Amino acid sequence: NELHALGFKVMVWVCPFVSADSDVTAAAECLRQHANDEVHIDERTRSMSAPITGGAATLTAVIRSFDATDIEIRDVGIRRPTLDDVFLALTGHTSEYEEAERSDKPQETR
Repeated sequence: NELHALGFKVMVWVCPFVSADSDVTAAAECLRQHANDEVHIDERTRSMSAPITGGAATLTAVIRSFDATDIEIRDVGIRRPTLDDVFLALTGHTSEYEEAERSDKPQETR
């Protein structure tokens, strides 16, 4: 895959129902079993993400791992690189379309 060769990765993200730090560690270990690299944990939301291969099949395996360890999932999904991600990485700035869309939005005043 050309995008993977450029450093773009398919990411799976999981937001489990966890409260204690030990539960976060157990959830991260479930995800780590299927990850190609480090698992990133958002301490504030206790959600986590990691690069994967295999797409939907891997996502299904992640869900099954969480189920097997009795960790309930609040939300889960796959994020693939978008054309905007690629354009930004290759050029260093956002597309003209994205910039125009942002300028059409009303500015917040204080």
